[in-house]
Amino acid sequence: MPDFPIMLNLRTRNVIIIGGGGVALRRAKSLLEAEATVTVVAPNVTPELAALPIELHQRNYQCSDLHGMFLVVIATNDPKVNEMVHQDARAEDILVNRADSPEQSDFIVPAVAQVGPVTLAVSTSGASASAAAQIRDQLETHLDRDWSPLLTLASKYRHMLQSTINDPKARIKRIKELTNADAVRVFKEQGAQAYQAFCQSLMPDTNEDDQQDS
Repeated sequence: MPDFPIMLNLRTRNVIIIGGGGVALRRAKSLLEAEATVTVVAPNVTPELAALPIELHQRNYQCSDLHGMFLVVIATNDPKVNEMVHQDARAEDILVNRADSPEQSDFIVPAVAQVGPVTLAVSTSGASASAAAQIRDQLETHLDRDWSPLLTLASKYRHMLQSTINDPKARIKRIKELTNADAVRVFKEQGAQAYQAFCQSLMPDTNEDDQQDS
């Protein structure tokens, strides 16, 4: 059965990494970029990992380390420790990512490319991390770079439409128009200023507000 793809909001969530090597470093960087609160437990850590804004416990793992954690990344080179952490996490109902055993993980970390608000995430369901990275690179090469500035502007108008149009169907229709073919064409052919004028034209006027409230 294929994995269910989601984008997980980890802002201010407590996450823990068991391990202090290269995998732990990569995971810590990604988690910090997602604004998670990161704790690392390992007897030995790389200098680069230790320099990150994390809570570091430079010692062996203890089962109490998992208390209050939303997810755990298991990234040691000791299979016995990995299995112990895995079982403890299961008992605590904590999401698990296990570097040495993707098939036993609750989630797989995909190969990611970030271009402004656009995230490309590629997974091969654990078959090959290197293949996922190659596919990601291919997709990133073909990504239209205009999407990033367009979506940054569209997000502002989306929030405005959400707060000013009461009727759900009308609101959804206008929000879709922010990024439809006409909107993209205006941005590409006439630039950001013309696109903002286009978006502004989608904002409801006073008469529309009165009709919705009546």
